Amino acid sequence: MVDERSVEAQSHELQKIAHEIVTEGMPLDEQFQIAMMIDKLPPSWKDFKNQLRHKTKEFSIESLITRLRIEEESRRQDQKEEEKVYVVTGNKKKFGAVLKPTGKPLKNQNRGPMNRIKNGNPSRAHNAKQQPPRNDNGVGGAGGAV
Repeated sequence: MVDERSVEAQSHELQKIAHEIVTEGMPLDEQFQIAMMIDKLPPSWKDFKNQLRHKTKEFSIESLITRLRIEEESRRQDQKEEEKVYVVTGNKKKFGAVLKPTGKPLKNQNRGPMNRIKNGNPSRAHNAKQQPPRNDNGVGGAGGAV
């Protein structure tokens, strides 16, 4: 199945094919037909497909088509709501205030490593390698007595 066409219409086409097979004299189990319809759902229906596969209760083809119809209608409603939200947010972007450049430099503009060298500021790695301050006796660290 594909997303561009109605899932309900596509499932009816699958039913017609199954009916043609049955009329030719080859029996098809109803649960096999249901499993086939579930497996043929489009990739965007992956979650719904998994939900149907894990149902412990068996159901008929008619109830499957009813569930597909309900899910498809729900997806259409969700898509319409998403389009409305997009239109509303799109309008805000169109009519929002436009920031004009003031000519002032940006806050983080001079933070690159080359600018530190030009400014005479040592890099952070250089600061981390410094030795701890020495005490009066020439021994580094916290202890003053030898």
